[in-house]
Amino acid sequence: IIGCDEFQDVSMILSNTITNCNVDTVVCVFDPKQELYSFANPRSGAELLGDEFVSYPLSYCFRIGNTLADLSVKIFEYFEKKPFKFIGMNKAQKIVKEVDRSKKHVVLCRSNYEILMQALKYVAEGKIFNIEGRKELNYDFSTIEHVYKFKYNGDKAPFLKRFESYEQMKTCMTSGNRVFDMELSSAIKVVEELGSKTLTKLTELKNKLTSRENADVIFSTTHQAKGLTIKEPVIIADDYINIFSILESGEEFEFADIKDALFLLYVALSRSCGEVEVNDFTLMFYDGIINGIDREEDDELTKLFKKIVDKEKKETRKLILD
Repeated sequence: IIGCDEFQDVSMILSNTITNCNVDTVVCVFDPKQELYSFANPRSGAELLGDEFVSYPLSYCFRIGNTLADLSVKIFEYFEKKPFKFIGMNKAQKIVKEVDRSKKHVVLCRSNYEILMQALKYVAEGKIFNIEGRKELNYDFSTIEHVYKFKYNGDKAPFLKRFESYEQMKTCMTSGNRVFDMELSSAIKVVEELGSKTLTKLTELKNKLTSRENADVIFSTTHQAKGLTIKEPVIIADDYINIFSILESGEEFEFADIKDALFLLYVALSRSCGEVEVNDFTLMFYDGIINGIDREEDDELTKLFKKIVDKEKKETRKLILD
């Protein structure tokens, strides 16, 4: 018997290895909605194992409460147009208005760029932090440093020699719908945001990195947090897909075009077994689905959406509570 975990992300090399093994049974554990590596061309269980594949879908989750589970259901039923059974069993888990930032907590982000921008804010407040999955005091900022030197000094690290100029590199990495080098793209965004202060800011961050145990706040990307059960309070950052804007616009999107972004949001929503602060756009989507949206009336939900888009005060934030 071969057992395979995280089977939704199995690569073609691994799948071919499995199918070429002379065994009677292959047992695969996976959640198809946690597929985060579509660029590696993973193959589904049905495609890999053929007619002999028997599926036992996940219906219950021990980690999260039923409000977050229902939110996940509403997301996929709206965009995928298929029934989705998913029930949260953890009555202790709940959505809160705001996580207490004076206590240790976790911030889940879609990108490394968002982590660095958020970390700078916390460091400015005198906080020390950890980045999940990184060795203590050894986070690698070298890509950002090389991009900075390329822009301001014209110095090219070996991995940047394929670009004739900084502007060409920037255009290649920031235009189009698909990005093949996420690390380089994030580094460019950081340098563009911080400008000539980049190296100074990176030094500030390096001086405030610490172990997970000693940190005031822990940052993690969704990819790094996949499979984890986070016991600390969790904040879902704002850099995930804005599903409310899609709902509010009434536009039709093909599920295949946005599924990767939805899967990232779903994984982030299902990591916490305690308190979780969900970003505004996701909460507004849920409220819009539950209570309905009248796009022709300037109702309270639309006003709230406009305030957030215009970066005005969020004093009237809509809350969804257990």
